[in-house]
Amino acid sequence: MAASVGHLGIAAAGVALLVYCGADLDFVTGQSGSPRLAMTVSGCESHQSGKNRVTDCYGSGDAHGGAVGPVWNIREVARPYRIGAVVPVRCHDGGECEETGTGPVAADLGGLAFGLGMLSAAVLGGFNLFAQARPAPRFAPLGTRRRRRAVTGWFGAVGALAVLFFVVSLAA
Repeated sequence: MAASVGHLGIAAAGVALLVYCGADLDFVTGQSGSPRLAMTVSGCESHQSGKNRVTDCYGSGDAHGGAVGPVWNIREVARPYRIGAVVPVRCHDGGECEETGTGPVAADLGGLAFGLGMLSAAVLGGFNLFAQARPAPRFAPLGTRRRRRAVTGWFGAVGALAVLFFVVSLAA
């Protein structure tokens, strides 16, 4: 019983990650939210947030008639931008902005791949629990060499995609 609850928890976490990264990908790629804007960085400040040191950058830009505000902020950037750098962003009312471009898109794709891997692991674990409860060998999901190769290939491909996208997001 506890194992099946664990599989449900992993499946729920995988679905939540898929939904979050899918919605964020929708926003970052421009399918929803405000239009793409360009922020010119005026400066960046580092500060303590819990146990982590984070950097926020601020600047300004042309909102094309939108109600962004006089000062635009990007919270928790991966690395500080130099003064005068032009950063592609999407902004909310009040000046809170999020970076767009290759890095955020790759991070969301990596999150989608990781969420898919979590969901696949939970489903496979559920099948294995079901197979243990049934004496018939036809229910054993990993019973044949071909099935083991297919499962190994699937998880290898999903894992490789997740790692690739996260590396690209850090490099971009």
